[in-house]
Amino acid sequence: MATKNPILRIGDGIDYPDFQNQVTDLQDKLKKAGVLAAEVPSDGRFDSQTEDAVKRLQQDNGLIVDGIVGPDTWSVLNRTSSTQPQRYPLLRLGDGIDYPELLAEVKVLQDLLKKQGMLSQNEPLDGKFDQKIESAVKRFQQSKGLLVDGIVGEETWSALQSKHVEAYRSYKKQVCAFDLDRILATIPNSYRDYGQESIPLILKECEANGVRDTGQIAYIFATAEHESHLGQWMIEFASGWAYEGRSDLGNTQSGQDPSQLCFLAAGI
Repeated sequence: MATKNPILRIGDGIDYPDFQNQVTDLQDKLKKAGVLAAEVPSDGRFDSQTEDAVKRLQQDNGLIVDGIVGPDTWSVLNRTSSTQPQRYPLLRLGDGIDYPELLAEVKVLQDLLKKQGMLSQNEPLDGKFDQKIESAVKRFQQSKGLLVDGIVGEETWSALQSKHVEAYRSYKKQVCAFDLDRILATIPNSYRDYGQESIPLILKECEANGVRDTGQIAYIFATAEHESHLGQWMIEFASGWAYEGRSDLGNTQSGQDPSQLCFLAAGI
């Protein structure tokens, strides 16, 4: 049986699948140590990318740089990963404005963008995630080779601070009225990740358009799941005429009612 911290080297978890759990643990700790990018999957495969991260850790800590994870390297990893990383909420356009409870976190973001040269020094730290801040975030993401979406998630927070940072979703207003974990538990695993992103957006648009009836919201969820797997596909496969006059969907009038508009505004 493999020990908790065995000696690991390139090929483990690939040529020797029995070590996949230990390599996954290694990859997670390399991320927390800031030598493996957050976007690299912890897949339990000790490949050249993982080996390079091990060598960087060894070099930074005065160890023999051989890419082999032995007792000394594990000791550094365990010591480094025992320190909890900082946590910040996922931020996007409108935070600090629609959701003033996120003012402090948006101010931190603005300050970091200034330090990265993405915002002018005379830009006020007002805690409002407006279009100017979104543009600055996109410029930063592009400069770092990240997904350019203007959303400050774990990868963007980590790149801004040059260290691993954990990001969490902050559900507010109408979103808080729903048990999101319970909703997500009903979604097939294959596209649950899409639901984590799209369901709060759908609820936010429902609130903005005055859609509060739980039956309507439920059918919006069901339609989003059926049509796009909650955002996995972003191309409409059926025209709008397929839904005209559908009393079973509550669509008895021509055109788009508020529930349909909030569904479209959510990007589904």
